Amino acid sequence: MVQPFTMSTNKQIVFHHPAHKNGFISSLYENHHYWLTGWLSKKLGCSQNARDLTHDTFVNVISKQNDLTQIKEPRPWLLTIAKRLLIDKRRRFLLEQAYLEALKLSLDDAEPIPSAEDVYLAINALDTISQALDKLPKHVRQAFILRHIDGLTQSAIAEQLGVSATMVQKYLIQSLVACQQVFETESY
Repeated sequence: MVQPFTMSTNKQIVFHHPAHKNGFISSLYENHHYWLTGWLSKKLGCSQNARDLTHDTFVNVISKQNDLTQIKEPRPWLLTIAKRLLIDKRRRFLLEQAYLEALKLSLDDAEPIPSAEDVYLAINALDTISQALDKLPKHVRQAFILRHIDGLTQSAIAEQLGVSATMVQKYLIQSLVACQQVFETESY
């Protein structure tokens, strides 16, 4: 019987037939699931969060289904995916904390408390904006944050970034267009 893939001496995965990718994913899971969970447990200090992140990592592998024939080192590849998911979860956590902090401050203004659905929608909107900004050049992101989070004027932003006020205006337009495009594709 022909094996669906083999590990070469340098641990590169070699597929013998493209239809065997699902077998590869199963093998990848069987061979590295416990190792990844253990590594994440040590990193996170929580076995439950480690199991959740390991699960998310393999869901990511399955959903992407990139050309798996290019994987030379499965463990570093899985670590990269897990670390990216960990960064995304951390970013979302920080956004939630910032929103909850702002919510606590707004309670002093005797406004009605937003519903759980409103909180969820706001956090998702912040996360969507964050992801849209992550795709933009560094100066564009900085200009957006300095204007809309820190409340600086365009001239103050220009001075801080070392560019003209006209360039800051272009950065702000670019960031707002990117956010608008993301929200037009999302269903809120």
